[in-house]
Amino acid sequence: MRHMRSRRILAMLLALSMIFGLLTTTALADNEVDQNTSNVGESAANGTSESGSGEGQSSGASDGQPSQETNKKDVPTEEETTPEEKKTTSSEEGDPQAGEGENPTEETTYVASIGEQGYASLDAAIQAAASGATVTLLDNVELTATLTISNKDITLDVDSNTLTVSVSNGDGIVVENATLTLASSGTGKYVFKCSARNSDGIYVNNTDASTTSTLNLNGDVEINVQASVNSAIHAYATAGNAIVNINGGKITATGSGKQFKAIHVDQNATLNMAGGELDITVDFDSYSDNNDVVGVLIFGNSSKQENCHVVISDGIFKVGGKNAFAQVVQVGMVNGYSENCDVSITGGTVKLEPTENGTGYVYAPYKASYATAAISGGTVTGTVTALVNAYISDVTNDGLTVTGGTFTNISADEMSKYLPEGTTYDETTGKVSSGSSEKLIETSEELAEAIANAADGDTIKLAEGEFTTYSNTSPKKSLTFVGSGEGTVWTIGDLDNTPGGEKNGDYSFDGCDTITFKNMTLKSDGADYRGFIRISNTIVDDCVLSGKTAYWGYETAKFINSKFNAPEGDYALWDYSSKSMSFDGCEFNISGKGVNVYVEAGNAGTDARKVEVKDCTVTSTKENKAFLNIKNSTQAYDV
Repeated sequence: MRHMRSRRILAMLLALSMIFGLLTTTALADNEVDQNTSNVGESAANGTSESGSGEGQSSGASDGQPSQETNKKDVPTEEETTPEEKKTTSSEEGDPQAGEGENPTEETTYVASIGEQGYASLDAAIQAAASGATVTLLDNVELTATLTISNKDITLDVDSNTLTVSVSNGDGIVVENATLTLASSGTGKYVFKCSARNSDGIYVNNTDASTTSTLNLNGDVEINVQASVNSAIHAYATAGNAIVNINGGKITATGSGKQFKAIHVDQNATLNMAGGELDITVDFDSYSDNNDVVGVLIFGNSSKQENCHVVISDGIFKVGGKNAFAQVVQVGMVNGYSENCDVSITGGTVKLEPTENGTGYVYAPYKASYATAAISGGTVTGTVTALVNAYISDVTNDGLTVTGGTFTNISADEMSKYLPEGTTYDETTGKVSSGSSEKLIETSEELAEAIANAADGDTIKLAEGEFTTYSNTSPKKSLTFVGSGEGTVWTIGDLDNTPGGEKNGDYSFDGCDTITFKNMTLKSDGADYRGFIRISNTIVDDCVLSGKTAYWGYETAKFINSKFNAPEGDYALWDYSSKSMSFDGCEFNISGKGVNVYVEAGNAGTDARKVEVKDCTVTSTKENKAFLNIKNSTQAYDV
């Protein structure tokens, strides 16, 4: 019995030992399954799996058997991970041996470039750009923070893309002691959707007395701003100057419900509109004198108003809107103080387009303005309620003078308020004419003023003395200048500087149709490319031409009874710019060379150019030299 009990006890101990052994084996097996399941789950979360499926499934084990291998995604080759070169680049070098948990290669999209160098943001490109550089958009870009250009000269070209400026808490673009040229070499455009009160779409700000901040608009520029903002463009200089040049393209500004001015000309600021189109439309539910829709506002920010200038010489300037109090230019005052502030309309088309109960005015001085305004050319049309707005009727002198231009919907009584003595208005044709100026001009400053005030087709007479119009703004008119003999000396260009090429010329009549010089000396030197740039037709009658010139009428250049005194050993004239050049009864004093009949091959046209010489006398100090030097093999001439 004792042995039986001993055997039973031993059997029970063996049984218990086996049970504990089986429990330990099961626990170990379960733990391995849990660990492998965790590994598979981690791989699935990282988008990888051993099979490359990204589903987190194990491989290399039969059903019901856990895999003991680490799960890894198949790694593509280096060639497969290289991004496309167009507008993108890899921000990191891809590792072909990258294992579990590593991120794929990231790509950086280039939205702007300077030459061949791409940039991930427009701001990065602007900050990296050297002065004189062109930053080109490669894709559509939206700005939500102010873009600042400081202390450099930058051209921004949107090409065929759109730059949208959507800044809700400040100015859109700030040009500070710098120059920004907005251009569009393709079909692109600029859209401004700024909304903060007292902010500007573009703020041109100059604070350094030694610099000038400039905004040039040369492309198809579209400006959309809400009427609650200060202005679409604001030019202001606490020191130095701030200038806005509108040379081309189309600018649109729209809004509703609140007073609005498209361009704010502040202290020491100038607006030059020499082309393009400005279209401003702001609507109101009902009419009020407070519904100001202003093309250009002259207003001093610092409780004073100094050195504010507006010149409209070409282009189309439209202002209007439903129930709008539309004004082309308004002069606003804080304390009635202003100095050297003026408005000049010499060309282009001004169109007022108020609708429903709206009213339209060309010039609107607020309270007592001491600014001056002059209309000497161009066309004023549309719904013109009056030239000057009615709410300053108690002011005896509103500063407006009209000496030229063509007007619609203006009565003779209305126009008579602004015509100086000797100027007439034909209500039937709408044309203002001042006739010939009988006063003899004695200085270049007086000449500039006479040109600004002259009507298209006028004659201006000069006394003896030295004159020049170099660096003056072109009047875009046809004018005749009559001197008092050889003692009236008109210098062409800046003879102290020869920057080269066309820049040697004089742009003071750029874009004019016909300019005539009579009975004076026209003075040049021996440098190439002197002359007047881009006049369509020139007439030089009974003048002495001293030195060499190249730029005369681009269509026709006529020289009548004039004397040419050529530089020693050089030509008297180069027919460089003129399609048709004629000399009638002229005298040439030369040293072997007379007229250089030549155009560079790159500038040669397909039509034959014409040079006509009639009844002329040539006196040369050298023999066996041709008066006409015709040497262009790529250009046909009729001589």
